[in-house]
Amino acid sequence: MHELAATESLLELVLKHAREHQAQKVLRVAIRKGELNDYVDETIRWLFDTLSAETIAAGAELEFEPLPIVFSCRKCGRKFHVQRQFFEAQCDGCGSVEVELIGGREFYLDTMDIE
Repeated sequence: MHELAATESLLELVLKHAREHQAQKVLRVAIRKGELNDYVDETIRWLFDTLSAETIAAGAELEFEPLPIVFSCRKCGRKFHVQRQFFEAQCDGCGSVEVELIGGREFYLDTMDIE
């Protein structure tokens, strides 16, 4: 369960930012997650709820915002998005297959609402 370490780190970061802003309660946590990231949203939610139970983040709503799969062509420099179900790592500009994955595996705290 790779989600455990990621959720522990996420909660530590949320609590750190909450303390820095003298928050009494964390209401919402927005997470950006790449389409190639295999973390399961419901598992992250369950772990966050469990780990945060005795903290000011208890009961916070988690929102997952998807990030696209992005490649950069090494031949022409073009950046392009692909759909996961139509995953083809070929430049839609010049047709080259010499491409580099530059986005789609992310998992990070974007914003949070506190009071």
